[in-house]
Amino acid sequence: MINDAQIKINIRSRRENQKIPIVKFAERLGINRNTYGNIEKEGKTRMINEHLEAIAEELKTTVEELLFGYTPGDPEKDPVLQEKIREYDNQAISMAASYGRRIEEDAQRIRELTQRVKELEDALRDKTELNAFLKEKNEELEKIIRNA
Repeated sequence: MINDAQIKINIRSRRENQKIPIVKFAERLGINRNTYGNIEKEGKTRMINEHLEAIAEELKTTVEELLFGYTPGDPEKDPVLQEKIREYDNQAISMAASYGRRIEEDAQRIRELTQRVKELEDALRDKTELNAFLKEKNEELEKIIRNA
């Protein structure tokens, strides 16, 4: 939530971090020192709104940075975005674990089915051999019966 007190803190903090005296900063904005001092001291919405873009430009920052204390959409500073990133990371980890388990289960099932196919192929080979043997014996019996 945006509030005047936080905005004035953000403005003052940026100005002080850049070591710009109030008098010099007011000059750069083209306003008198008292007017600028009131922006930082009282932080009244009307005064801030009138000068916010110029203040942001002089401080080489964005209006959003002054309003929120961070730039929305910046993954390094936006707390809402950081929370979403953590949420999506946790979902990705959970999904990866779930898919990992599923892959292992599927791999085990494939091994079992491969073994079953081998068993069935062996059984088919045995039946084919038995069929060939019985056919041969049947032909021998038919020969014997014809010759008898």
